Amino acid sequence: MKRRLLPSICIALTHVAPSIAAELELAPIEVDARSLKNDWDHGTWIDSESIESTESRDIGNVLRQKSGVDYRLKVSGLTGFSIRGSQPEHVLVLIDGVRMNDPSGPNRAFDFSRLNPALIESIEIIKGPASVAYGSDALGGVVLIRTKGRSGSLLDLDIQGGSYGTFRGSATSSRTYSKNFSLFSQVSYERANGPSQAKVANGEDDESSNLNANLGIKAETDDSKTFFELSSAMNRNQQEIDDDSFTDDLNYEGESDQWAIRTKLRHLWDGKQETTLLGGFVATSRDYYDQVGSGDTFDGTEHHQGRTYQAELIHNVDLSSISDGTEVMAGAEWNGERYKQTSPTATSDIPWVSQYQIAPFAQVTARLAPSIQLVGGGRFVTNDVNETAFTDRASLQFRVDPTSYLELKTGSGFKSPSLYQIYSPTYGNTNLKNERSRSFSLGYENGSFSTAVFQTDYQDMMGYDSATFRTINIGEARVRGFESEVRVPISTSITIAPHYTYLSSRDLTNKRELAGRPRHKGGARLRYFQDQFQFSVELLAKSDRFDDTRFPRTAGYAIMNLSAEYFVDSLKKLAIHGRVDNLFDRDYMEKVGYTSPGLSGYLGIRYQAL
Repeated sequence: MKRRLLPSICIALTHVAPSIAAELELAPIEVDARSLKNDWDHGTWIDSESIESTESRDIGNVLRQKSGVDYRLKVSGLTGFSIRGSQPEHVLVLIDGVRMNDPSGPNRAFDFSRLNPALIESIEIIKGPASVAYGSDALGGVVLIRTKGRSGSLLDLDIQGGSYGTFRGSATSSRTYSKNFSLFSQVSYERANGPSQAKVANGEDDESSNLNANLGIKAETDDSKTFFELSSAMNRNQQEIDDDSFTDDLNYEGESDQWAIRTKLRHLWDGKQETTLLGGFVATSRDYYDQVGSGDTFDGTEHHQGRTYQAELIHNVDLSSISDGTEVMAGAEWNGERYKQTSPTATSDIPWVSQYQIAPFAQVTARLAPSIQLVGGGRFVTNDVNETAFTDRASLQFRVDPTSYLELKTGSGFKSPSLYQIYSPTYGNTNLKNERSRSFSLGYENGSFSTAVFQTDYQDMMGYDSATFRTINIGEARVRGFESEVRVPISTSITIAPHYTYLSSRDLTNKRELAGRPRHKGGARLRYFQDQFQFSVELLAKSDRFDDTRFPRTAGYAIMNLSAEYFVDSLKKLAIHGRVDNLFDRDYMEKVGYTSPGLSGYLGIRYQAL
């Protein structure tokens, strides 16, 4: 009975009055340069108000309130984000247009613990393979993050403290000095002392800290036809790590530093043509210190360095004057990465190695009728150390009304092996193939209500040969599912936003479920807002799931979180805000052997002026 209760409630809620939900005002969307402007599908959008109103120090509390996605809290020093049952390393992350997946990591996954929600303006989630527009790593989907300070003048200050010795402070400043020039900057710092990541009695509190800084300029011509942006960002992350389930490692620590340069140049030629040039450079270093002692019999200290280079030219032509709704985009991307690993013993050292890709691509929309259009595209990729790849996308879209559409689509994605997977002396394999995916989906969207059924097949997934310990292409998997979410106004001051995801995952190689994928995930957010006060209740629940053949299935759980904000002044510049996580102090695990925070509370003050 309990197994059926969660999906029944969530499905019922997500199908309550979609027509009413359509009446809600939608937030304006800034289309990414790689997206077709006439494409009716622009992904799942999370605006700044939705991010701020959670009052959370963890970006996961924002992302997990969406259907079709899942977010694991920090495990073994890293966080994981999954789209429609994908692996975390199958999700490409771009911040302000630049690829941020970590080339110094073993599988190039992005660590979401680097992010501070207070610095984020918006998040767009593209579900399903998207390699035509975004290239390698977009095997399961893409997350596009846009930081604050890029829209007019702004001053945003926030200080917060609470459980586990948590302190967080952030500041965003943006000032327009003339019509044509503006300067923006951001800084944030966070520290916390616990809890222990390992699921052990009286475990040592694991300390962590995270520092972010960002500085940039924007400029445009008097006629607004030419726009230029240049920014530089840094991140420093330190944390104590428990790297094995049910094991409290007392002397394992990790440090990482990341520095990024991002640039964007856009020119509007005649109102119908637009050219965009994107560039980026990211340098990452990760150091792990795990010396002899506290149960460790050998020195596991390692130093990893990675570099990412990116240059992309995109030209977009609107041909609506010739054929209504027709749009053509063509471009080319060059990206490369370098990697180096050293250790005290030098037995696993990797000298500087590199790989580079060149990829021309094109996309097009063709309007067949006022309410019907086709969208298609392809990308061809050459790699200097790996096989070539071709990816495609195609969709048939039906416009139901001005705010609603139905879409039938298919698309493919790929992920080239990481440099660690190719060149590691212990685990590397120079004969690896690209991991590949193909998805099919049917969905309906009206802005505040969305629902979809989907299937994604993965081929040549990375695994390990138990005899040689080498990385090999061994895995094939299939994920089928259903997702739905809606935002409904109960009254002028109350909204409810339930969401539900059903996943059926299968490793076709060993005939088991894929690890860490709950069959049912759902929840809801009830928000009350009036004048100078707002209050939210969040419910999140997951069913039991397979994690590791050595242990029983990880139990499901349900938790409730609360958040509130009160504006001290009528101009809504100064606010007191707070949050309570895991209200009923549930003892649960996101992954077997690793704990999750218990009942915890946070209180802060924010000043914001436009």
